[in-house]
This record gives sequence, C-alpha cells and structure tokens, in this order.
Amino acid sequence: MCGIAGIWFKERDDQLRSKLQAMTDSIAHRGPDGEGHWLSSEFNIGFGHRRLSIIDLSESAAQPMQFEDLVITYNGEIYNYVEIKKELESIGVVFSTQSDTEVLIAGYKTWGKAFLQKLDGMFAFAIYDKSTKELFCARDRFGEKPFYFINDNQRFAFASEMKALFAIGVERSVDSEMMFYYLAYDVVENPHDKQQTFYKNIKSLPAAHYLHIDQYGNQNITQYWDLDVSNQSLLSLDDATDRFRELLDISVTRRMRSDVKVGSSLSGGIDSSSILGTILTLFPESHFSTFTARFNDENYDEGKFIEILHRSFEFKSYNCFPHFDQIINELDKVFYHQEEPFGSTSIIAQWEVMKLAKQHDTIVLLDGQGADETLGGYFKYFLPYLYEMRKTSRSKMNNELMLIEENLGLSDIVSKGDRLRMKAPSLYDKIGKATRKFRGTGLGDNLNDEFSRNHIHAESPFLRKTTLNSFLHDEIFAYGLGKLLRFSDRNAMAHSREVRLPYLSHEMVEFVFSLPSEYKMGNGWNKYLLRKSMEQRIPKEICYRKDKKGFQAPKDWLSKGQVNELAEDSRQLLISEKYIDADSKLNNWQSIMAAKVLG
Repeated sequence: MCGIAGIWFKERDDQLRSKLQAMTDSIAHRGPDGEGHWLSSEFNIGFGHRRLSIIDLSESAAQPMQFEDLVITYNGEIYNYVEIKKELESIGVVFSTQSDTEVLIAGYKTWGKAFLQKLDGMFAFAIYDKSTKELFCARDRFGEKPFYFINDNQRFAFASEMKALFAIGVERSVDSEMMFYYLAYDVVENPHDKQQTFYKNIKSLPAAHYLHIDQYGNQNITQYWDLDVSNQSLLSLDDATDRFRELLDISVTRRMRSDVKVGSSLSGGIDSSSILGTILTLFPESHFSTFTARFNDENYDEGKFIEILHRSFEFKSYNCFPHFDQIINELDKVFYHQEEPFGSTSIIAQWEVMKLAKQHDTIVLLDGQGADETLGGYFKYFLPYLYEMRKTSRSKMNNELMLIEENLGLSDIVSKGDRLRMKAPSLYDKIGKATRKFRGTGLGDNLNDEFSRNHIHAESPFLRKTTLNSFLHDEIFAYGLGKLLRFSDRNAMAHSREVRLPYLSHEMVEFVFSLPSEYKMGNGWNKYLLRKSMEQRIPKEICYRKDKKGFQAPKDWLSKGQVNELAEDSRQLLISEKYIDADSKLNNWQSIMAAKVLG
C-alpha cells in the first residue's frame, strides 16, 4: 500500500527530479516507510513512490522497481500473488524478492494487458517500457485504489491524490458542472462521466480501465472488465450458499496475507461481523483486534452487538467515541485528505476508527464495504427487485411485500407512492406528469438562476433501473460504491493504514451476479444469501438483524451552533460566487462542503 506519482514530458525537463520530489512529499502520509524515484536517461519521464511496507519488508522490494526493460510504480495489494508467482515460476521466470510488486511487473512482462484478468486485488499502477517507450497504467476492477491524471500539451502526469498534481502547479480550478451536480442533486460523482472530478483538467481513471500512451503520445483508455447482469446460474439455494461461503473463505484467506499486524473495523452489523466470524473460524489461534466507533446516543451506538459477538468469539475490541467537537476540529484536516465533498459526518467517525487503529499499531484492516452494493444490502434495492418480480408474477410480488412487512417493516422501505408505481406504473407516471408543473423540479430552490441556466442541459444523475442486477451494476460502476471507496481510502491512508475488502473479490461478485435475484433479496430479507451462509457462523441476533447503522454519527450534530455558524459563512461565500441565491434552502452540510471546494 503506497502513494504513486509520475510525469512524462514531451521534451527534456531538468527540473524533473525536484518536481517528482514535490509530488511524493505531498503524499508522504500514504507511505511513511520509504520513498524512491526513477528518472529516464533522457530526463523526460520519471516515477515517484512513497512506501507503506506490508508484503516483503526488505529494501529489495522498494519502488520504483525495474524488471528487465520495464519500470513500475504501484499502489495496492495483489492478494493472489502467491498463486500467480508459482505459475510464472513454472514457465521459467526467476524472482529476486518476495513482493507482490515483482509478481505484478513480471506478469505484465509475460502476458501483457491480458494479465489484468488474472489479478485478485486492489491496485493502481504505471509501467513504462524503456524499449518501446510506451506507458501502461491500470486501476482495479472496483476502483479501490485511486489514479488521477492530467494530459495537456506539455505533459502527462499522474498520482494517487490530486494534491500531488497541485504540487507541480496544476491550477486548482473548480469544475462548474460538478459543482452543479453537487448543489442540485447532492451527488459527489458524475455517473455519466467517471473521469470527471471537481477540478478542471484533473481526471480520474475509471475503475476496471487501463490507460495506454504510445511512443507518439497518443492516449487510449479502455475498459477491461465488466459484470454480466443476466442471472445465468441454475444452482439451488443450498448449493449457492455453500459456494458463496467457500468463495468468501478464499477471499478472506488471501486478504489475511501480510507481514504486518492485521485487524478489522467492526460495526456490529452483518457485513463486518461475518468477516470477523470468518477470520476467527479460519484462523482460530489468531490474536485478533477490532476497531469500532461508538456513541453515547443509544440510537447510534453498536455496543450491544459487539457484546453479542464477544459471547461467541474471543477477540480484543478497541472503541473510540467520536464527539461533536471533532466536526469543527478535524473538518479541515479530513477535507484536505478527501480533496472533494464527502457524504456526512459519518466520514469523520470512520476517520476516528483509522486513528484508533494507528494508535494500536495495526496497519492492515479488513472491512465490510462492498457487501451492500454487491449482495443487495440497502432497503432501496427492494424496489427494482419487486419490479423485476412483478414482470413474472404479481402474486409472488404481493407475497414478497407481505414478507418484507413481516421481517423489516414495509412502511419504512416501500412508500405508498412506490407501491403505486409497482402495481400501476402507467398511472403513477400520469400522476407525476400532471403534478410536476406545480411541484417544479426542485433545483431552483438552491441555485443561482444564471448558474442553473448554464447547466440546464446537464443530464440527471439518477438512473432508473427495473431489475435488481442492473440496479446493483449501476451502484457499483456508476454511482454508489465508488464514493465510499474514495472516503475509505483517503481516511485510511491519511493515517498510513491499509483497508482490505473481502466482499470485493471479483470471483465472488461474478458468482453473486450469476444467481437469481431472490437469492440476494429473498423471503422478505435483504442480503439473503449472506444471511443464509452465515447462519452457523455468527450469532442469530446479528445474522438476522433488522436495523442498519454502520458508522453513522448523530444527525443533530449538523444543526448545532458552531456548525450553523460555519454553514452560514459557507453560504455567504457561495452567494458571492453566484452559485446560490440569498434565499437558498441548501442544507448545512452541502454548504460547508461546496465552500471547501472553493478553498
């Protein structure tokens, strides 16, 4: 786990070394254990690296690393590097380190871009071929590791964080369209353009894509992996449950590979509890530690569920208690690392968990992120699932509605309007069209008229899908999972911690997508497959827990005095910059985040 940077100039630049140094200095928090730089003999291309040592702690594994005529700078972990290394050794490749970095560069040398299909991991890397003078960059399938870049008339530059690009003089200029999307729709990514960021000229390489630049400077970005949404499997539920548990065990086992201390973040929900139960089932002798954000407000506190887990497993739990003052005290620091708006104060709670892990010398944390978006965890997923069911059997849909009411409480999940939309979609659309002229779009309530008119043709970010798999696909690749992975990466790396996500094994996700929708959201339960697979592994009170909290912070934090004052100052800035009008109803958090973007 590290920070990477690089620059490729069209002509020689004698300041190349100092520019690389400025880039890696700006992301030193991502790799406090070492730094390295490589410069070409022509002084037109160079790589930088900050190292957080996790696999092969020796100096021989330092980066940038050279392998024959290739040079690599790499951030992430290849969890199946042991298996790939054996395959490469069987065809004669000789290794000089125990690192996954050398496996990555040797694999690329052997198989080229096709090597990406073999990787189970999180990664962002750049490889320069000195013989062909070509650059190959890639980002992992789900976008766990970041890769930002610029490409103008003079240079191509990339880094793990945007601040490294700002360090070499890239202008911190706000992208007006992204600000429109955020202020109008409260979204922090553009689902129609995954390269777009809040800053002009700075792009993000989308998840599951690679970037290639040839010797003439021609750039090409290509998607190398996608999910099939067609539900092809004919397995029984019992067989699917057994196979899912087997794949989860493989994923957890690979993500436990480390030469440093491993723990986990724990919320008390089924996702993180299942990871803990799997770890302690597979590694019963491990002296394992967990890290949890707790609150004095019982509406948000997870303590009673942690105690339930303690009755079943032996592990050491550490707790932090985030408090209101940290919004004010930590906000600038958190935004500095996040670089773009983030969802809520829950990100500050997550920040405190990473700080807690650092205090207890635990470098690697396994975490439950990704389970919701791949297994159907959010209650909103019931709607596309029920739409899908309605197409084949209204009686089955009505029975499912009854089971949802019985298990989870229908009124909290499916509104009267949603039920009308499912049972009579044409009537729902007619009513919507008839009332829209009285309700308006809602956008004008927050925005300056001129600013709004400038973006009148911007496409709505909300995508309407009517099958569960297609909805989950968009959550993974268009909008949903990506922002959460960004929040997690920045919070962890700010404290030089590494987060590993067992639910984002691509083999496991491909398998889940092949299954019928009722395996994911069956019998009135969300995440039904996970619940079924964990029945004998974690306590029933958690396996069939009905509520969902995660790292939520109390909502009343956003209406307290100091936050109100900060929000009002932020609104005044947004008014002066002509983003919103004086009577705007923009909420406190959006106001604060948007002002932070403006600097």
